Order: sequence, then C-alpha cells, then structure tokens
Amino acid sequence: RATITLGGGAADDFIVDGTTLVVEGDNNRVGIGTAAPTSLLHLKSTDTGGDNDWSKNSILLENADDADAEIGLVISTHDSGSDYWFAGCNQVGTVFNFAYGSAWSGAYDVLSLATGASQFIGELAIYPSTADTEGLEIQGVYSNSNTSSRIFFKESTDDTNGFSLIYAGDTDPTLGGTGFTITQNTFAIVNHNSSAAGSVAVAIPRATGYVGIGAAAPNSLLHLYDAAG
Repeated sequence: RATITLGGGAADDFIVDGTTLVVEGDNNRVGIGTAAPTSLLHLKSTDTGGDNDWSKNSILLENADDADAEIGLVISTHDSGSDYWFAGCNQVGTVFNFAYGSAWSGAYDVLSLATGASQFIGELAIYPSTADTEGLEIQGVYSNSNTSSRIFFKESTDDTNGFSLIYAGDTDPTLGGTGFTITQNTFAIVNHNSSAAGSVAVAIPRATGYVGIGAAAPNSLLHLYDAAG
C-alpha cells in the first residue's frame, strides 16, 4: 500500500512513498527515486547493477500498437516554429534514427543505426562552432548493394573548397546534394577548388586496384595523366 503525503514546506510537495514519486509545486519538477529533483524530470536509481537487472536502471518507451510505429523523443528549443529534433524509431522497429524536421514521418535522417551490427549514416556534420558550417561532413546515399559514401573536409560554407574522400558504389553518385562524376566501384580523392563537384585528383577502381593520378579510369598499376597536356 502506497503512502501519499503533502510536504509541509512552501512547495506543498506531492509525495508517494518517500522518494518513489515527488512532485514539487514551487519549481514544477518531478522526481522518481529522489526527494529533491534538480531538473524538470529527475530519475534516480540507487541500484548498483550487480544483479545485471537492466530494468532497475533504465527508461522504457514502448508502443505496443504496431511493430513499425513511431516512438521516441521530440526536442524543441523554441516556443514557436515548425522544426524539431527526433530520436527514436520512425516506423521501422529495427532502425534507430536521429532526425530533423517538422514532423517525424517526413523528418530528414541525420544519423541512422540499424540492427545486425550495420550502420548507415545519412549525414553527420562536425563543425568547430555553432556559428559555422565549415568542418567535417560524413555523407552517404543508399542504393541496394551499391551504396556510396563521402568524407568531406569542408573549408567554406558554400561547399566549393576543400577535399573529399568518396567511394562510388554506384555510377556518378549524388552526395550532400552534389553530383559527382565517378565510375562505379571506385574510390576517389576529389579536389574542390571553387567547385562543389570538384575534380578527381586520385582514382582507385575496386576491381583492379590501379592508381590513377589525374586519370579517372586508370589502365595501369600507376597511371599519370595531365589534362593540360
């Protein structure tokens, strides 16, 4: 049987069994497992985990209606507007997504983690400051058995300067909104000099392992080509 009390202080806390559930009226905080919550929702466990019982130290979000239902966390940093961050499962129970958009169903997947130890990155950006969009970007585009990926060392905000490491699983992939002219199943180093599409500086086809410098389709172990003659 639960013991329900009201605190004697100015907060007039609503208390269930000491620390099982505490609602603080003066600061609008809720504590589970603690009598002194320090955030809007404060969950605290005193279990050491020695018995390997994960249920004592975890939060469970469950949608039992459909195996492919939407479930997760929605984060907003503004009082008005239409875009949010989403973290959870978006209609596919075997894939965990970090997404951004106005609605979960149409949100843009920034990072997706799939079961079976496989990971697919839609786009991951690492910038030196929140005021910049220059730094490191990791991009991928899925095509069944022909997926392409890119690591972009981005010097300028307009995507026109820097270097890219690209594996073209399919012919002429589009990565990060830019189309690249690269032969299928080829690893390439792309030079961006005032050009988003850039030019292939080094190409290594998967089938031969030949290295082309200035040659997009090398036909010898080391193929050097000067387009300027």
